[in-house]
Amino acid sequence: MAILLMIAGGLIFVLGIFIGIADESLIFILLSVIGGLLLIGLSKIIELLEGITHRSLGVPYTHDQIRTILQSSLEYPVEAEGIAPYPDSDTPYPLLHLDGETYMRARVFRNYLSQDGSLYTFAFPDRPPEVLRRMQGYYPGAELFAHEDQVYVKLSRIRLKPRVEGHKLILEFQNAND
Repeated sequence: MAILLMIAGGLIFVLGIFIGIADESLIFILLSVIGGLLLIGLSKIIELLEGITHRSLGVPYTHDQIRTILQSSLEYPVEAEGIAPYPDSDTPYPLLHLDGETYMRARVFRNYLSQDGSLYTFAFPDRPPEVLRRMQGYYPGAELFAHEDQVYVKLSRIRLKPRVEGHKLILEFQNAND
């Protein structure tokens, strides 16, 4: 519905301006601009309301919602005691918050990561390895999921706690009983 309103609004806006110019009708131009912008605005309102409805019903995020969250997520260079982020500590990575959990791209841990099909093993120094299965998409509580050719890992599952300090993200290991 929202997409149809967006398309109709855009067409009314553009075609109305062209027809109004060709007809030399200022009223037609004004009506098409107002009508087109009104329909585009309604489509945005519907998108927002759909998102609110999904969240209130506990429906998992859609692919587009995750993309929007990723685009608005802040990126930080990563530092962690005892581990070296890939490729270096100056490379920024998005910190993703979904359903009360914090996720990061698994690529950060590439130096400590091995993959066998959909199984990913995180083997940090002086820590027992954590084996996680990659899901094809996000669902609430997912430990490891793929989104647009990127893999994201739930930090608490690999016993890491994020802390933002200035413009850097500090990752700290948690004890097994934390």
